[in-house]
Amino acid sequence: NRVESCFGEHTVYYVHFSIKGMEFLKVGYTKNTVEKRLNEMRYEGEKPVIIDKFREYKYQAKGAYDFETTLKKTVKPYIKKNNLRMPGKGELYDVSYKDEILKQYDSICYDYSQVIGLKRTNWYIMEWTKPFTIHSTS
Repeated sequence: NRVESCFGEHTVYYVHFSIKGMEFLKVGYTKNTVEKRLNEMRYEGEKPVIIDKFREYKYQAKGAYDFETTLKKTVKPYIKKNNLRMPGKGELYDVSYKDEILKQYDSICYDYSQVIGLKRTNWYIMEWTKPFTIHSTS
């Protein structure tokens, strides 16, 4: 339910995973577990395999959203270009920057522990073509 994703506890995660023979680092947030998030049927072809979980800290919805937004801005130079068809493909990072991203995560993670509030909902329009694509309307 989209409304339920706007409040309550969320996890901001930092993981190392592989998909289609390629390895990436990923930062994200979810109301589910990291395993459930990465095993959603939104990935083309095969499911990602988690190699390592570096961080999984819990925040209220707005704090998680704000933390992830700030973290993604600071680690943007480490993005690894790819041609995958999946949500968040622009948020995949080169594994050679593991320690730099971890330092950024750890340097700001406590700044958001007391942030309480609702986050905006994630609205998507699905195109039911082969293969399907997901477009954000925000």
